[in-house]
Amino acid sequence: MALRFTLAATAPVTARVFGVDGRAIRTLVHARPFPAGTSTIRWDGDDPSSRRVASGIYLAVIEANGVAEVRRLSIVR
Repeated sequence: MALRFTLAATAPVTARVFGVDGRAIRTLVHARPFPAGTSTIRWDGDDPSSRRVASGIYLAVIEANGVAEVRRLSIVR
């Protein structure tokens, strides 16, 4: 699953995936610098132990420059 985002300037980015109940599922990147422009972060649908997550709705939170954007993700297996 690809999460595309655009930055106006180079900035550290943190991207995490949560269950709809607020439970943290996986941190995809933590404070990694990304260049200005459009970038993509990929999530393979696994938890940190490389186990497939269950079908359902998940939330991806992408944070950069003090701004957080939430995206709804749907996993169907």
